[in-house]
Amino acid sequence: AATVPNIINVLPRKPFKNYSKGTLDGTIRRLLGRGLIRFARGRNGWKLELTEKGLEFLESISIVEELKKRRGSARLVVSHPSARKRARLGGSVAIDGVCLTVAGARGASMAFDLLPETLQKTTLCAKSRGSRVNIEWPLRAGDDIGGHFVYGHIDGAGKIVSRVKKGNSLLLDVSAPRPLRKNIVPQGAIKINGVGLTVARKR
Repeated sequence: AATVPNIINVLPRKPFKNYSKGTLDGTIRRLLGRGLIRFARGRNGWKLELTEKGLEFLESISIVEELKKRRGSARLVVSHPSARKRARLGGSVAIDGVCLTVAGARGASMAFDLLPETLQKTTLCAKSRGSRVNIEWPLRAGDDIGGHFVYGHIDGAGKIVSRVKKGNSLLLDVSAPRPLRKNIVPQGAIKINGVGLTVARKR
């Protein structure tokens, strides 16, 4: 049977470091159900390993290490395994869909300075240590191109009114700021927290 250390060996430790064994067992079941991990036969029996879907998921998720608020600004520090090779000072990285400039990089950690405009129009200031955020690296020549081309400049912050799960889909009811509503059209594309979505209906 698979044991807890198996999953810790193939997944980042930080998201699980504060979990109890029982909670972690539940997490393993959910990851299996979502197709992010699978059982594979190893030399010493069965083990758990990441699927291709799981690798894509990990590539798109980062963990907040610190959010230090200052007067009128803040510094956000996140960690991601790929930062060791891909983060560079002055480079751009999208965090929850917000285009930010790398102000510091060390190991797997990256630091970003959040200015007043960013704090006003985004929800990044509500993050805390351990929060998961979506991350998107700059597109490089030769990378696959799919989905929608969008700017990393945020127009405003909405509020999730309700979440309804229907089978394998999730329907979000989002209240958008009034000035932005005229630009939202049914079947049109919109990006929320860095995730490209299609507007099912507008009311």
